[in-house]
This record gives sequence, structure tokens and C-alpha cells, in this order.
Amino acid sequence: MNEECFPGTCYDPDKPVWHLEIRFHHRIVNEISEGTPGMKPIYTYMDAVPHLTGLWQYALKSNRYEVKREWVRPIWTKLRDDIGFGYSAPDLLCKRAKKEPGCGNEKNVSLAFGNLLSIYARNRFNARQAWDCLKKSGLWEDLCAYYRRRKIFESELFQDGLIRRRLLTKVAA
Repeated sequence: MNEECFPGTCYDPDKPVWHLEIRFHHRIVNEISEGTPGMKPIYTYMDAVPHLTGLWQYALKSNRYEVKREWVRPIWTKLRDDIGFGYSAPDLLCKRAKKEPGCGNEKNVSLAFGNLLSIYARNRFNARQAWDCLKKSGLWEDLCAYYRRRKIFESELFQDGLIRRRLLTKVAA
């Protein structure tokens, strides 16, 4: 961009200027580089420079400025398609390599399990009732994999946890 790109009627210094910024967390950039066939890993800013136009387009395709559900504002399309960062977007279809279910979410699984146990204890569920509810909770597969990796068995996992919450805390009060 340079001053010649803007006709004299286009810019008014007395009007507000809009700033559009797209930020990617490092994890997202890594997922995009892992999920896009032919893209080398992006470790530094200089590794990302050839992909800035493609990342920009990916961001504006993933997030839309809509007037209605089926109608995107024309300025959004213009920004997505006509802005470049010194490099044309490579002929790569940017796609994120999302985490597999149960992978990398150990903390969330253990927190959700602990919270469910507290709720079950507070509502005076017996171990069988709580066990059945847990199997239907949507957490079951991740929970089993999480504890299998840690070699923790059923009795330690559930009955002891439920009894401990009931007896050693004020959760049931």
C-alpha cells in the first residue's frame, strides 16, 4: 500500500479510522501448519511471513461479518480476497489439525469428573447411581482412557472418590 492507492476523496482525517487485527494463538498456527499438506512447520515469524496472506484469508473465511446468516457484508469479502502481505497466498488449502478426542484434555477430564462426583455426593447418589449417570454424561470414554494411562482401577477411581467426597468434605451437608 502507498498514498497513491487512496484517492483524495477516500480518506478524511476528521473521521474515525477502523483497525482490523487478526490474532492467532501459537497453538492455532501449529494446528494449521500440521493440518495443511505441503506447509512446513511455522516456528518463527519469518517462517510465517510467506503464509500471512493465506492465514489472513483463513481467518476471514472462518469468521464472517454478516448482515444476515446467508449474506456476508461486501467489505468482508473485499478484505478477505484483495489484501495481501507481500506474498500471494500459496496454493495450499489451510486446514487445522484439530486434537483427537481425549488427547490433550486431561485437566478438563479430571476437573469435570471431580465436579460430577461432588454433585453426585451432594445429591446422595450411591455408587451404582453415580456410575450409571457418569456413563451417560459424555465424559466416559475420555475418563476411561485418562485413568487407564495412569493405571488407576475402578474401585480407586469411583467408589473411593465418591465416599471420600461424602465423608471427608462438607459436600453432602
